[in-house]
Amino acid sequence: MTEQINVLMIAHTFPPSSEVGGHRMAGFCRYLPDHGVRPVVVTVQEGVAGPGDRTIPIPKGILIKRTTTLATPLDWYKRRKAKAPSSKGAPPAPTTRRERRGFIRRQSLAILQTPDEFWGWYFPALRASKELIKNKPIAAVLSTGPPWTAHLVARHLRKTLGIPWIADFRDPWAENEGLNDCPSWLRRIHVMLEASAIRRADAVICNTEPLRLLFQERYPHLPATKFVTVTNGFDNAGGKVEIASRTSPERLIVHMGSLYGERRIDTFCEAVAFLQTNEKTQASSVRIQFVGESEEKIMAAARRRTPELISNNQIEFLPKVSWQKGQEIMWGADLLVLFPGNRFQVPAKFYEYLRTGKPIFAVANPGALTDLIDSTGAGVWADINDPKDIAGKLLTALQLPIRSQEEVQARWDGQFHYRALAAQLAEQILRVARPPKSWH
Repeated sequence: MTEQINVLMIAHTFPPSSEVGGHRMAGFCRYLPDHGVRPVVVTVQEGVAGPGDRTIPIPKGILIKRTTTLATPLDWYKRRKAKAPSSKGAPPAPTTRRERRGFIRRQSLAILQTPDEFWGWYFPALRASKELIKNKPIAAVLSTGPPWTAHLVARHLRKTLGIPWIADFRDPWAENEGLNDCPSWLRRIHVMLEASAIRRADAVICNTEPLRLLFQERYPHLPATKFVTVTNGFDNAGGKVEIASRTSPERLIVHMGSLYGERRIDTFCEAVAFLQTNEKTQASSVRIQFVGESEEKIMAAARRRTPELISNNQIEFLPKVSWQKGQEIMWGADLLVLFPGNRFQVPAKFYEYLRTGKPIFAVANPGALTDLIDSTGAGVWADINDPKDIAGKLLTALQLPIRSQEEVQARWDGQFHYRALAAQLAEQILRVARPPKSWH
């Protein structure tokens, strides 16, 4: 058997956290040992990175060090705001004073959320990492972000201890949609932090090809070989999914996951209403479910466009469910839909969708996701700003066949199963890892 090396994985989000970012690291942890790499994980205690979900499979046979996180002024602000009495009904302050307070509050919150709202984890994660490095031969460090605090911990270890570092980017940093409304000075800080991390890292992993190309273009002075694409993927660790039988003749269209930020579903809802008004039978017998947390502004925009479809429950907003229940809903759907945010991103749920063999319909601007849908032939996509284009493409999507599991495995296991992706990541880890003779 090949001798294994240890890689320290710094991941704020990790199962049983239900945050989607943890699935990527869990998938790698499950299969990296098959390729000579043994992960040692530093993450937060259960419940810190979102609610726990015991139905999510946790990789077995690896060391997971869960740490505390320190309370920050941002935490104190949130608690104070939650306890503050409502100002509803109180006379409004003069406009100038409100504007001044709003400006000061915006600048202060920006400072408190730099590099991200989880920076209270920096010192506990750094302390736990150093303890593990002291007691175990660590050949490399791999950090994953967001949150970006994980990269700052790894950067410090690289700088002070000289351990090779692989930085995994699940999203763009300086181009992240969360910075769209931030002060300009804060964006400049994030640009500098991103540049510092990328310069210091020995390898940079990007989870989409457009993100890799963006980094290559932004850092032309760095060798192109430093940037490598290793996508998200799917796994079958949860075992066979039981699909509940349906008695309704309606075609079920499902979106799994949160709707937030710049995502919009109003044009999609308008397209469905347009098809029904024009008596398109394929659309008249559909039921649409948005399963997960949705921001009120997104739901409100949909209500304004199609109040009747929502009032008669043809379009439903359902609460977040467990990972296992989510699998059952996805596998029981007829069509799976996506509404991506940043053009450099492919939502992780795309790969979960892919595993089901169900056709995929994306409402999006051209970018990483639309490129992937075109290259895989997994479905169709429509222009997010054009309800008529959405309507026509939706009819096409509803006519696409469901692929068998044999076809899914033949087409995509070698490209998107975490077993294959772990082999790609292991190659990069082994390429930069320090030799055993340098271990203590």
